[in-house]
Amino acid sequence: MKPVSKEAVFVMGASGKLGKRVSVALASDYELILQCNRRCVELSKYLRENLSVELLNNVHIVRHDFLKEGVSSLTSKIFEVVNELKAAVLIHPVFNQTPTHELRDEVVEKVVKLNLITPLLILKELLKFMRGGDSIVVFLTDLTPIKGSKAYLGLKPSLPNIASVAGIHAVIKNSVNYVPENVRVVGLALNWVDTEALTPDLRKALSDAGVKLINPNDLAGFIKQLIRNSPRELRSVVIEFGCV
Repeated sequence: MKPVSKEAVFVMGASGKLGKRVSVALASDYELILQCNRRCVELSKYLRENLSVELLNNVHIVRHDFLKEGVSSLTSKIFEVVNELKAAVLIHPVFNQTPTHELRDEVVEKVVKLNLITPLLILKELLKFMRGGDSIVVFLTDLTPIKGSKAYLGLKPSLPNIASVAGIHAVIKNSVNYVPENVRVVGLALNWVDTEALTPDLRKALSDAGVKLINPNDLAGFIKQLIRNSPRELRSVVIEFGCV
């Protein structure tokens, strides 16, 4: 383990479109441990294009496959870099839309494992790194437990997806009774985020429906403020982000 000059932040799902933006936003102020799986090369390229060499020295990419390696083995990989974390950002792994009549055991198990079991176990493991000052865990999740299965125009989340996200919201809201007092757990239930994944047709449909897209840089800035301030009043709450 090399000496760490800055407070450290762990990001789960850093190679996604949103994860990359969040990582770049945090890099100027924090030592970063970025988890990825299939798109680690893409993440590395994005970071090289958007960060200075100096900042890249404080970024550590950790390849980890939760389905194959589980969660507890991630702990040792983090300990190779740091022994304390200021914060963690856990980005919802998948948004599954498998129709009910096509659901198979393995699909249900995979969705529930990635979207509920894995984040829950990660929260448990992260507490090992949050024994000092004020720390915060930020879950980036979706609106379905609040707005229902039709929360997103044109999308129909699967039943295991609905159940998993509802479980995560329950974990967040009840975490005050299960985590140390110095750790805040906050959920950001996101409306549509403006990324390159949105097709022109979908953009038009959202615009026609009066949906205002979330600027990913604004979201990243908000997360940065949450980490910097770790506000005591925001504990075990889910915030609807981007809803008017």
